[in-house]
Amino acid sequence: MRSTVTSKGQTTIPKAIRERLHLDAGAEIDWHVEGETIVVRLARPADNPFAAFLGVFPLPDGQTTAEIVKQVRGERDVFLQGGPGARVVSLQDFLTVPE
Repeated sequence: MRSTVTSKGQTTIPKAIRERLHLDAGAEIDWHVEGETIVVRLARPADNPFAAFLGVFPLPDGQTTAEIVKQVRGERDVFLQGGPGARVVSLQDFLTVPE
């Protein structure tokens, strides 16, 4: 997608991107220059000491965080096997690992 910079240095974020990232009026974004590339990220709260690291490392091959965690933990993580929304319903469920 492409947008144009105005004489005042302003540009419009394309609608598809605003909708995907749920950007409304007043949303804050951070601009970074990396070589000849401009990187735009959603602004993170300043009170989070890890905020600067969020989104820094791209996920390989478009994988989700849950998929990477499952690969690292393997089949031993029973609760990831339930997919999104899986949850522990009792302490016994948490302590019992299916065979």
